[in-house]
Amino acid sequence: MKNKNASYVIQHIAAHLCPAFIIACLRKWSRNRKFATEMRQLLTILVVTICAIAASSATPRWEGVDMPVPELSADSRDSDSNIDVSVKDGYVYVATPRKVTVKLFTILGQLISEATLDAGTHRLRISARGVYILKAGTSTRRVTI
Repeated sequence: MKNKNASYVIQHIAAHLCPAFIIACLRKWSRNRKFATEMRQLLTILVVTICAIAASSATPRWEGVDMPVPELSADSRDSDSNIDVSVKDGYVYVATPRKVTVKLFTILGQLISEATLDAGTHRLRISARGVYILKAGTSTRRVTI
């Protein structure tokens, strides 16, 4: 319980006092127009940077497609679970005859996406090139983009 109270106090300070401090500083130094202008520019850059980071770290989403999996090779089909996996133009395509849970990890084990896909063909846009691990049901595959 003690840790929860300490955490609450830290969150309260960060959420309420930091913006108040910034506003107080702006008011105090508003007499110095050059400093106030530089502070506003700095705050604008900070807000834009935080928004960009938040947008770029959004979890990629699987989307259903009404087309067959592109360019299947002989080893793209898992014989045990009948799951087809393919990569084309930065998308990972998964075709499955039944509902399946799909997880995509970086080669270091960081979870990129987790979703339960219905039967059919689905794709996921991956913006960063590299090697990934795809777990679909009982099947585990290495995916290179």
